[in-house]
Amino acid sequence: MAIAPPMLTADFDFHLPEDLIALRPVSPRDSARLMVVRDGRIEDRIVRDLADLLQPGDASSSTTPGSSRPASTACATATA
Repeated sequence: MAIAPPMLTADFDFHLPEDLIALRPVSPRDSARLMVVRDGRIEDRIVRDLADLLQPGDASSSTTPGSSRPASTACATATA
């Protein structure tokens, strides 16, 4: 099994136009946009879909409002 090279913070540098930066939370909160990556494909979904998307063993991460640091990382324990 090949070992992946270490990740650098510079790997996550990208241009984000100012008009795409959210200044306030959307209302209702569960209508916020959600990017889903599966099998190399990117899907544009909403947070309300999250419970239907998670499978047992999936990992998720969130940030605290006003912070760029992950607040938590957890494995989903979804059941059928």
